[in-house]
Amino acid sequence: MGKINLRRVRQAFMNRFPDAYIAISKQVSEHYLFSTERAFLRGSLQLEPSKPSYAFYAANRAGSMLLKRTMAALAAENGREHLDLQRYFVHTDRRRLERLEDETWVRERLMGGGFCLGPLRAPLPPSVLDTIPSIALIRDPRDIVVSHYYAVTSAHTIFDRSFLEMKEAAENMTIDEYALSFAEEAFGQAISFAKLCERENQTLFKYEDFMSDYEGVLKQVSKALNLNPPSQELREQLKAEVAAPGKGDRSQHKRSGLHGQFNKELMPETVEQLNRIYESELQQLNYL
Repeated sequence: MGKINLRRVRQAFMNRFPDAYIAISKQVSEHYLFSTERAFLRGSLQLEPSKPSYAFYAANRAGSMLLKRTMAALAAENGREHLDLQRYFVHTDRRRLERLEDETWVRERLMGGGFCLGPLRAPLPPSVLDTIPSIALIRDPRDIVVSHYYAVTSAHTIFDRSFLEMKEAAENMTIDEYALSFAEEAFGQAISFAKLCERENQTLFKYEDFMSDYEGVLKQVSKALNLNPPSQELREQLKAEVAAPGKGDRSQHKRSGLHGQFNKELMPETVEQLNRIYESELQQLNYL
């Protein structure tokens, strides 16, 4: 008997019984996963008021999970506590995301204590940005729309009704139709991160540089956030993960990871349309 692929079994159950999967997923996230985030919200997480907190931003499909593992490892080596509140709120109750937009809540709960917060999908309240140093990772939005299509239709698990509706809509589109419909959000998010990093204590990095010169970017990230450089062991561990090639499997979170896939996956007229509509944004982001 061959080895059972549990990921594919889970996806088959999810696709056949989406509502049941969503209900189970929410209960698992609320009671078994995200132990650090739950402890923080209960007030039972030991804080270090003398250590400043910092944040990191990345769009979905812009290397956010790789950045998350990198930042969590850096945080551990620097005596910080990593919190992925955005993901916890999305996987349990989206209404909780309002807390990350609440200036008072952010100031009282996140400013001190030595937290590494992220990945965030949108900037924190403007009034607190100057007191929380941050980095942001952007990727060519034309690659994001391609990667997002495969993620929504094949790779991502369903975690709530909103995502299920997005998935069902995407499954009824061609990749070119989806690229054109999702482009406004992808470009808008990249521009918002670029504008965020015009502030003095916010630093912008590109996914393409992250993948091609991981160790160099890692040093720059540490310097930007005033952290100790990563140990040799950590550098080697993370570098190996970056170097691992995507297998082109649509069901895998890392399908390709390559730059310029939009030229291969989209029709030339779609690429031309994206370049024409978003010419200003591509120039602003230095992708054109």
